[in-house]
Amino acid sequence: MRKKICLIISAALFITMSAACKREEKAKEKPENYSVVTNMRMQVKEDGIFYLDGYDKLMKFYDYELKENMPVCDKPNCKHRSLKCNAYIENGFNSTVGNYRGKLYFFKPASEEFSLYVSDANGSNRKELAKLNEGGKHMTCMIKAPMWFIEDKIYLGVEYSDLTNNPENPEKLVWQFISISLEDGKIDVLKETEEIDEMTGYVDVLSYKDGQLLYYAGNSLYLYDMETKQTDMILTDVTKTRWCLGTDKEQKNMYYSEENEKYSEVYKLDLQTKEKTSIVKKEKNGKELVWNYWGGKFYYSLFDKEGSPVDGELRIYDAEKKTEKKISKEEYLYSPQYVAGDWYVSMTEEGIVCIKKQDYEKKNWDKLQVMGRF
Repeated sequence: MRKKICLIISAALFITMSAACKREEKAKEKPENYSVVTNMRMQVKEDGIFYLDGYDKLMKFYDYELKENMPVCDKPNCKHRSLKCNAYIENGFNSTVGNYRGKLYFFKPASEEFSLYVSDANGSNRKELAKLNEGGKHMTCMIKAPMWFIEDKIYLGVEYSDLTNNPENPEKLVWQFISISLEDGKIDVLKETEEIDEMTGYVDVLSYKDGQLLYYAGNSLYLYDMETKQTDMILTDVTKTRWCLGTDKEQKNMYYSEENEKYSEVYKLDLQTKEKTSIVKKEKNGKELVWNYWGGKFYYSLFDKEGSPVDGELRIYDAEKKTEKKISKEEYLYSPQYVAGDWYVSMTEEGIVCIKKQDYEKKNWDKLQVMGRF
């Protein structure tokens, strides 16, 4: 039985690595120009998902067709438990991995210089490409996903911390937004280093496109233009009375909800003109109302204050037709938070799940694949 299991695993690895080679060949024919690694340390592709399992400390690939996840390592007899493994990453929760143009890119947060490495699709032939904390200049270094691959560069946020001589504020936090050349590892600072206010407490990058950076600083949302070097405050009191739902694909408009005791209203905000337009307004009737913007559609749940959103009245709103329809619990839970090719990928209480578009539309929930948590 043990021999049979080993044969199955070996065969699966062979198929996956062969697929990786085909992806690499395809990349040479027609290079990718854009890809995103989400803040969940995963990169959703048309044939599967590259991700970093923080628990196992391994870079992995989940194949939709095989319904299997496996380390990106094809070393014979490798147990995938140490640095000898091509897929092993110490302190994986603080790293991320992406596959772009047939190569793997990943960080080693355990190293003092927080280096970026590039390797073949199977994790072999790795080499250091860049150092985010060269010479250990800062006390700590941390990347701030999402991470974007655009043309020949990587774009991401980086946070640094240093000790101060001030006993009241012994630690100083700063952050910046950078690009890294995939050719020679050259780092360019696109948004100048900015101190993170101790009252603000954190900075989170929301989206980046065409020199426009959208990010949270505390309870406010800002838009930074890399050409003019201008920063505009877009929203205040986020997570208190307002909730950012996301942007459209072109990042021309941002959607957010605003609520009071009686109503919950969704707005569209033009990021260039700052013009605000109401999309839809709903009465809460003494209940809670939660909006989500996934796959270009607005989903909402109207539920009892002591209850759960999935047990409420679930609907999807069409902003163009100004119509809505009732949906099932499964349609709400497994709605397309990420779309790649023929697949929908979502984050649920079960962890990451994926399902083919046609199975979602036909409500074939038995076809749902559960990747789990990582």
